[in-house]
Amino acid sequence: MRHSTPCHTSWVRSSDLRKSETRPQWIRLRITNAASESINSKIQWVKYTARGFRNKKNFVTAIYFHCGGLDLMPSTH
Repeated sequence: MRHSTPCHTSWVRSSDLRKSETRPQWIRLRITNAASESINSKIQWVKYTARGFRNKKNFVTAIYFHCGGLDLMPSTH
C-alpha cells in the first residue's frame, strides 16, 4: 500500500496568477471596470425589456436614450 504525500513542487494556479497581476494595477491606478459593467448591465436591461427591435438603428437609439444621461424635463426660464 502506497501512502500519498503532498507534492512539494512550486506551481501557481492560473487564478492566483491573474489575481496577483491585477491587484498591483488596481492599487497603483485605482481604476476598476465598474463603470463599464454598469453600462453593460443597462444595455442588457434594454435588450431584455424590449423583447427585440425591428432593426439595429432602433436598438442603438434605445441604448442612447437609456444610457445617455439626458435630462428630458423641459427647462423653464
